[in-house]
Amino acid sequence: MTQVLLKNNLKKLSTDNITVSVVIPTHKPDMKYFLRCFNSVKNQTFGFNNIEVIIVVHNTNEQFFNEIKDLVKDYDNVKLLKLDNNKRSASSPRNYGMKFVTNKYVTFLDDDDALKENFIVDSLNYIKNHNVQFVSYARKNIRDDHNIVSIKYNELETRINKEIIYNINKNAKIIPFEQAVFVTGKMFDFDFIKKHHIEFNEDIPVFEDFLFVSQVLKHSKFVCVQPHILGYYYHLNEDSIVNNLNRTDADVLNCVNGILNVIETIKSSPYLSKIGLRELIAYIGVTMFSSVNISYLTRCKVRDLMQKYIKLLWSDDDNSMYAKNRSKLNYKIMETEITCPAFAFVKSKILKLLRINPMLLVSFFTKTFD
Repeated sequence: MTQVLLKNNLKKLSTDNITVSVVIPTHKPDMKYFLRCFNSVKNQTFGFNNIEVIIVVHNTNEQFFNEIKDLVKDYDNVKLLKLDNNKRSASSPRNYGMKFVTNKYVTFLDDDDALKENFIVDSLNYIKNHNVQFVSYARKNIRDDHNIVSIKYNELETRINKEIIYNINKNAKIIPFEQAVFVTGKMFDFDFIKKHHIEFNEDIPVFEDFLFVSQVLKHSKFVCVQPHILGYYYHLNEDSIVNNLNRTDADVLNCVNGILNVIETIKSSPYLSKIGLRELIAYIGVTMFSSVNISYLTRCKVRDLMQKYIKLLWSDDDNSMYAKNRSKLNYKIMETEITCPAFAFVKSKILKLLRINPMLLVSFFTKTFD
């Protein structure tokens, strides 16, 4: 494993105003996305010079590293790191970047996403005024053509026009799944994270965000959710959709085992609602539904792995305030995809023969929720 910290980044920052660190892992050699990401930090109303930016270039070519090096060479508040290892997810560079955080507050930004211009100012106001362990904001999707697509989460969030302060000991079970699963779009109390030795699990391929936030919630007293305030732009990568269609049997089994790892870790935790577990299982159903090349044998393996968990799809949420963000029909489709491998296998072959993109069907079934 190669770890490099540029020597000119070792000097101490001259300003005492820096209280926030932004950790950006990057591994995609496409500067147009990275520039959008980096500029969203530069354009923060908080003032770019007041922000410690930690960029971790992970497992990528030297040309991309040098392009970023040239981009940030004149900024004393930017730490540029290089990390080469055999890890594939963002967990490894995020953990590495956290080792260089020197401030009380930290946020994570993916290399093709962007922050709204007042994200840091608003975050600091809420996290200080309410003494919370993190503050979380609404997100919007942005496509390659820069068209922004709104995300509708659930009735609880859309009918409330002010922040929600959650007392973890009293009402943690109503924390929306979407606010728990993403590590981005949040500002964290980094002293709190260090105190409880919280880091990303580098051994699971999916939902490492969820495990990280789950650990924060486990130790928290209060968190603040801002369902009505946009803070983060999430890039919808069209290449990812193509990759989803072409998943191999090994890809699917790796994904399923990773999600089961997460479920086993959090299933008995009192600080997350059952809907989170249902959503994780439903994600497996979506993965199976959208993967057209999966063999019948692999589908049977997934069914066997999921037998003892599938009932969670239909478990009733014990808090009436929480409005489910998927219909029973949607859950039923995902359940069928997992529990009926023969039907699912034939369906996938028909869709492939007719050249119908299953992701379009997924979008149809969830269009009232996204």
